[in-house]
Amino acid sequence: EDDEQGSGGDDHQQRHGARRIRPATPVSFRSVVRRAVTADTIQQIVFGLEPVIRRVVREEIQNIFYQHDHLPYRSLPLPIQQVDVPPRLKLSFAKKLMLPIFTNNKLVDAAKNAIEIWLIDTRTNHRITETNTNQGSSTMKLEVLVLDGDFRCEDDMVWTNDQFNAAIVKAREGRRPLLVGSTLNVAMNNQGVAVIEDVAFTDNSSWIRSRRFRIGVRVMATSYYGPRIQEALSESFTVKDHRGELYKKHYPPTLTDNIWRLKNIGKDGPIDKRLESEGIKNVQDFLKLHTIDPDKLQNLVGMSDRQWRTTLNHAKTCSMGGKCYVFKSEGCDVIFSPIGEILAARIGDQTCSLQQLHQEHKVPHP
Repeated sequence: EDDEQGSGGDDHQQRHGARRIRPATPVSFRSVVRRAVTADTIQQIVFGLEPVIRRVVREEIQNIFYQHDHLPYRSLPLPIQQVDVPPRLKLSFAKKLMLPIFTNNKLVDAAKNAIEIWLIDTRTNHRITETNTNQGSSTMKLEVLVLDGDFRCEDDMVWTNDQFNAAIVKAREGRRPLLVGSTLNVAMNNQGVAVIEDVAFTDNSSWIRSRRFRIGVRVMATSYYGPRIQEALSESFTVKDHRGELYKKHYPPTLTDNIWRLKNIGKDGPIDKRLESEGIKNVQDFLKLHTIDPDKLQNLVGMSDRQWRTTLNHAKTCSMGGKCYVFKSEGCDVIFSPIGEILAARIGDQTCSLQQLHQEHKVPHP
């Protein structure tokens, strides 16, 4: 009977083909179970086992197709849903991005430094400073992507890989990739920090429905085999063409900025030309005339009262720097700011601010 059964088994294998040997998985089932058993929560057990379960089920489905030639084989999506609980780990931007953003300009954070991505423990919301995310000699790597600005991602939200992938924005047909730079793929160090210092947009955001982008950062699947790490998402923003930067206003302006860098004054516009004809070419000239003869300046500008206040207030945010000017006369030196304001006077050996001067010193003698 044993021989007959064995012979029958051989016939079955000949009819249906030899069973395909499942390749060894990158992470052994035993090691995952050992980590999961020592976990302090059921949630970690689920996340620890999920990658192995996904691989085993996928391989079993593929083996069925190999054994039954009459069934058409194709790559099947694995219908295992994400567990509806927050991942233990997530990526996060350390700071918001510097806005506005123009094409061909490197992206930086609000402090004008390189962008940092942190690995965060979702239970404490603190950065993980000692990571064990490396697999052997392979370092966990991150990928920088562009997402639709309409993708909802409030701080307390959890989204799936599929939802994240569906929001990725590709370049317009015939255009360069939306993002370029040397740090589109960047490694995370063992302090849980990755630095993105060379990334720029090649196209504006006006052509998509929301007219806004987000920057998304995710773990590259080939560099990490642990539980899911939720992606980092920036705030939404518009991207403007680089040529628009040539005409943008400065906040705050500098003393040497052209006069059209101020609000309500257009480059080569009528106000710009009128002021230039009077020798007022930069913000310093503008503020000097306001100190000496404010009525003349307002008449030259020819704005409504509301626009005038906006322009003047914008100009006054300018930093004066550390320079000052001294007018020397017999018995008294007068110290001026770069825009002609009297700061102090030196009478003999004593220096007094304008507020400290007696009225008799402020009134010129005949």
